[in-house]
Amino acid sequence: MYAKYIKRCLDFILSVCGLIVLSPILVVLTILGSIFMYGNPFFIQERPGKDEKIFKLIKFRTMDNRMDAHGNLLPDEVRLSK
Repeated sequence: MYAKYIKRCLDFILSVCGLIVLSPILVVLTILGSIFMYGNPFFIQERPGKDEKIFKLIKFRTMDNRMDAHGNLLPDEVRLSK
């Protein structure tokens, strides 16, 4: 009973509280990321989950998409953000 009902409810309440507390920091990171990354500050990746069901993982981008004159991505050391 605990794993099915109480844990689910507790996880939901704690995650909502965490989002409320961290939302100012997330907003600032999103604004700064969109300025310094020249566009979308998020990195979206598809990953397999439970029973091989695909889900989308959204993370803050740490590397920009700068390319050289030939259209190849620059080395990782150049593309990393501060």
